[in-house]
Amino acid sequence: MQHLENKFSYDFPLLINQCFYWLKENLEWIFWIGAVFLLFFMPFQDELPSLCVYHALGWENCFGCGIGRSIHYCLNGQWQESWNMHVFGIPATCIIFIRIIQIRPRKSKLHATT
Repeated sequence: MQHLENKFSYDFPLLINQCFYWLKENLEWIFWIGAVFLLFFMPFQDELPSLCVYHALGWENCFGCGIGRSIHYCLNGQWQESWNMHVFGIPATCIIFIRIIQIRPRKSKLHATT
C-alpha cells in the first residue's frame, strides 16, 4: 500500500520550481508565440485606442505600426495588403517563424533529487 502512496505523491515545491525553470528557459519562445497570436487576431481600426507613442504624439504613420499591420495581413493571407503596408512584413514573418522553430522547447527530463 505504501508503494501506491509514493507513486502518486508529488513534491509540490519542486514541481513549482521546475515550472518556473521551464518558463525562464522558454521565455523568448513564449513571447514570440504570444506576439504572433496577438498580431493574427489584432483588429487594426482607427477608432480603437492605440498603444503607439507616435500616434499619441500626433503622427499618422510610423514604421512600427506599418510592419505590425504588414505582419497581421501576412498572417491572414492578405499578401498584397501586407506588401503595401511594409515591404519587410513578409520577410519579418518568415524570420519570426524560423526563430520560433529554432528555439522551440525540447523535451527535457527534469528529475527530482531526493
